[in-house]
Amino acid sequence: MRKVMKNRFNSLIIVVVLIFQSMAGAFAAPITEIYGYENCVQGMTVFMTEQNAIFQGFLDKHFKSDKLNSALVDQAVDGYKALRTSAYDEFSKYKSGNQSTTDQISQLDACIRITEKMVVQAKDMLKNHVRTTTLFKTSSILLDKYKAINSKLSDLNFLIAQIVAAFATFNNRIVCYIDNCFMSD
Repeated sequence: MRKVMKNRFNSLIIVVVLIFQSMAGAFAAPITEIYGYENCVQGMTVFMTEQNAIFQGFLDKHFKSDKLNSALVDQAVDGYKALRTSAYDEFSKYKSGNQSTTDQISQLDACIRITEKMVVQAKDMLKNHVRTTTLFKTSSILLDKYKAINSKLSDLNFLIAQIVAAFATFNNRIVCYIDNCFMSD
């Protein structure tokens, strides 16, 4: 139900944008062919593919830091917001002309769907990166803690062995003296 409402809302937004574009088109400068509605799907696909690749590289580099993910997530979310904003800014450059036809509306609708799909892919990239690096960093931290505990237990084991050896040596030297004391009664 939410998805249907969202799709209807998106379509309504597109129609309103197209109407305003039509009204403003009479007063605006001629629209360049590069940002015509017929190029929107291809142009946005190329643009978002490049942006997602750049964002993936940013995430890879950003989360390699030794800092905890809780300190890194805010900057990564800011990067995602910047990507989303640039996507919708790029989409807003595409115009339908003075008279919007059903073909133009359907092309722009397909274009916004592709844009939203690619933005969602970037969001999923961010979520997956946070999950995997958090698990990796948590595992690494736990492994380091276990190694430290193991080292301390090894030291403790060695210390106990030294104490046992000292008691055994002490016992071997004193046994005769104690035995004589108890037997003299």
